[in-house]
Amino acid sequence: MRFDVTRQADVKAWIDGGPVVMPSRPSEEERANDDLNTDDESFPPNNVGEMYAFDAPGPRSDNALGNVMIYRGNFWEFVRVRFDSLTPAGNVIAGSRASDKFEWHARHWLTKNAHGKWVRKDGSQETDDNDVGLGLITIGDQP
Repeated sequence: MRFDVTRQADVKAWIDGGPVVMPSRPSEEERANDDLNTDDESFPPNNVGEMYAFDAPGPRSDNALGNVMIYRGNFWEFVRVRFDSLTPAGNVIAGSRASDKFEWHARHWLTKNAHGKWVRKDGSQETDDNDVGLGLITIGDQP
């Protein structure tokens, strides 16, 4: 058996008030749209059968492309499996879903710091503008 931890994402973001093109959740129940890399998950399952994703949600912090970014996303994490020698991977329908979908969200209000990097406007504290948590949120169409 070959496994893959994968994700569907529905994200909206705005930089300096203008919209940024981000992924929308696919209509196909089994299609991933946030699984470009395989280096962001544990593989194979550990000794008690668990696998983990460790991909941080949101933009990379090393190059702020504006002064302010507002980012809101809902995510559905799940495991895929194949029973041949191929590992399911990528933003396609691959293998079969082997788990329930785990729902979570991320909200970021980011500002550019003096070094040109994205940082939370509230520092490291979790707020209504900056959090990662269980369940889905209302994303909205405006920043």
